[in-house]
Amino acid sequence: MSILENDVRRRIVILLRDGELSAGQISEALERPRPGVSHHLALLAEARVVVRRLAGPFRYYRLDVTRALNEWDSYLASMGRIAEDAA
Repeated sequence: MSILENDVRRRIVILLRDGELSAGQISEALERPRPGVSHHLALLAEARVVVRRLAGPFRYYRLDVTRALNEWDSYLASMGRIAEDAA
């Protein structure tokens, strides 16, 4: 199972493709409560899809591009298998 099978995590990866954002900026862009977004960011960091940087009270996130692309490929492959199984 890919970490990107969750819509919120996919949306976070898409947001981060243009560069680093703070947790607050991500939460605001997704129009979702910060605790829920923080949970998804923690899962992405644990999977090493994103890299976390602390700056005072703020947490900033950026993509680990290689890991993110590998996870995206894994997600797309799983979607292809689901489509094949449904046919």
